[in-house]
Amino acid sequence: MVGLLNLSAGDLDQLPVRPPVVLAAEASAAKVPLAVLAQRDPMALIRLAQERVNREVRDYSAIFLKQEEIAGKLGPLQRIDIRFRSDPVSVKMHWLENADQARKVVYQSTPKFVDPQGRKVARIEPAGFVARALFPEVTRPISGPDARAASRRTIDEFGFKATLDLFEKYNSLALKKGALDLRYTGEGRVDGRPTFVVERYLPYTPGGAFPDARLIVHFDQEWLVPTAVYSYADAEGTKLLGSYVFINVRLNVGLSDADFDL
Repeated sequence: MVGLLNLSAGDLDQLPVRPPVVLAAEASAAKVPLAVLAQRDPMALIRLAQERVNREVRDYSAIFLKQEEIAGKLGPLQRIDIRFRSDPVSVKMHWLENADQARKVVYQSTPKFVDPQGRKVARIEPAGFVARALFPEVTRPISGPDARAASRRTIDEFGFKATLDLFEKYNSLALKKGALDLRYTGEGRVDGRPTFVVERYLPYTPGGAFPDARLIVHFDQEWLVPTAVYSYADAEGTKLLGSYVFINVRLNVGLSDADFDL
């Protein structure tokens, strides 16, 4: 295991145990191996990942592989070319395979993407030749019924930062309720890159306080971004709610406004 080759079990037992916030703040300075941090305190790893994404990740492009259960039915695997910028938050998605209602979607956290009713909206190029011929571009509320019918999350909840923030949100809620079961389960690989794997178990019921019963998150060992997330309705992992995988990731490529044109 990376970072553990020169440590015995006794060495691990003697490592000081610090609160998660302290570990997250001091991990880099103290040069604690990330594999050790992940094993001893996965919550600290998550918070360190949040700090690093907020501090270092300005933008990125990737191929996003998404499969979700919507209205009780598991949809096909979608392949999407994505671009993301953190300031202002800007998202562009271009469906390459299995587009549903939209072929392209663009959203930015700017006044241009707010309608007269004060709702956040996205600009959309419809899927299908006939639809595009009739309506080359439309706008839709990002939290409207069309958006909810197409995805479990809204487009402003997309990206590495939002994923980590949601992870932390429900971790904190579960911790307050005494229901958090968070585990480091070893190492994995996503798109050929090594990852740390963290799993979470919650008392899930449809429509309840928690979004899933089991969540598996892969953190890229170099970047500490969540490159794969698998959400299940059962602890055994037999009923998939959502699968979200990033491949061909390129960080800090210098995306401009032109990269977010529809």
